[in-house]
Amino acid sequence: MRGSVTVYLTLTFCVLISLLYALFFSVRISAGRAQAANSADQAVYSLFARYDRSLMEKYGLFFIHAGSGGGEPDLGACIREIEDAADHLLCPNDGLPFLKGKNLLRLERKSCSVTGCLLATDCGGAAFASQAEQAVKDTCGTACISRLKEILAGSGDSERQGKDLLEQSRSTSYTELKQESEAVRQELLEEGVIVSEPEVPGWFVNPIPFFSELRRRAVLDIVAPEGVSAKEADTSQFVSGRALSSGFGIVPEQKGGRSAAFLTFLTRNFSSYDAPSENSALMYQMEYILCGRSSDMANMKEVVRRLMVLREAANIACIYRDSRLQEELSSVSGLISAILMLPEAEGAVRLLLAAGWAYAESLADVRALFLDKKVALVKSGDYWQTDLLRIPQFFSELDGLTVNDPQGLNYEEYLGILLLKNGRNSIMRAMDMAESEIRGSGSDTFRLDHCIGALDTEMDICAEGQVNFTVKKSLSYEDM
Repeated sequence: MRGSVTVYLTLTFCVLISLLYALFFSVRISAGRAQAANSADQAVYSLFARYDRSLMEKYGLFFIHAGSGGGEPDLGACIREIEDAADHLLCPNDGLPFLKGKNLLRLERKSCSVTGCLLATDCGGAAFASQAEQAVKDTCGTACISRLKEILAGSGDSERQGKDLLEQSRSTSYTELKQESEAVRQELLEEGVIVSEPEVPGWFVNPIPFFSELRRRAVLDIVAPEGVSAKEADTSQFVSGRALSSGFGIVPEQKGGRSAAFLTFLTRNFSSYDAPSENSALMYQMEYILCGRSSDMANMKEVVRRLMVLREAANIACIYRDSRLQEELSSVSGLISAILMLPEAEGAVRLLLAAGWAYAESLADVRALFLDKKVALVKSGDYWQTDLLRIPQFFSELDGLTVNDPQGLNYEEYLGILLLKNGRNSIMRAMDMAESEIRGSGSDTFRLDHCIGALDTEMDICAEGQVNFTVKKSLSYEDM
């Protein structure tokens, strides 16, 4: 019929045009999805680029500080920053007063939300510890702490022997031996035996009574001649002492805080008696991390106590291992047991002498560490500092006693040894000191429980005014 070809072609072209429009619309939707995913990706990266500079420069850690001055981190500010960055990418021409171009894709953000947030303090500071370990692995490595681990493992037999000897020495006392000696004398007198006082060499002074005097003196006053800071802190305001904000939706891997990498991080970044901090709430940060007391004085007393325990065991083992020291010990113990008229008690006297001598030597060792000298964990008689017969002159000769062992360990390395032996709660205490240091440097409102290490976000976007879809983005500093 007339006009049928025209109608046929018209219908055909309508179908083709509809098909082309559907294909073109599908391409625009697919391109919109890709652009939306790219926008969400770059928007979250834009937020993560705003890490806290002081935390990065001081400790090499990357966290977003979302502090609002209140009790909770300001996630709203983070969402607004993500939205602003995403809007600029979704509609790049919006807001331009001149030379506006035409957006090829019509995309509109409907909403944005945070579905997961990981804070530095969550799960006992797992994110903090993980980044600290990674910072060490990326820079200096763990050679120092690995070396201390090897030294500590190699000293195990000597330490066990020393502890056994010290325990045996506590089974008797010099007072008991003197009482036993008097009982023997009295018994001999009752039997009619004439008891003559043993001849004591004029140069000999029994060192055992002076050991009690050494133990009565305040150890810190002896070993730290330059004095100790009297600074105190309100630990209820520390990370470990206050109620913390918590994240949601993200569960980090648990960290124990005893790895070589984390202990290396501590020794590299925190102050100690050798190099105190003026900005922190406590000047001796490593000592606080180790002991957890609220004042520098209390922390130093506890550190000195632990050092003395460590050195006493090592020193009494050295006495029983070195032939020269053994000879000196045997001669003095034999003389004292003869004076007491208790030759069968020479073994007990020897133990008392060895324990007291090891204590005096330990005082000299710890003092040497505080004077920036080195002391071997398992020392030899070549670097022995005290003379058993000159113990009564210990205080007058103290300044000349300390010896430097070039192959030994310094004070900070001994702190590392103590952390290896007992590093509980080190993550929380490290966060206490890191937060305090940054606050003291000028950032008064800084809080580690406002520091974000990972985020999960969702963004709802409408394409071409018709199709809605959700873009999910997860990002963590550990993945960057």
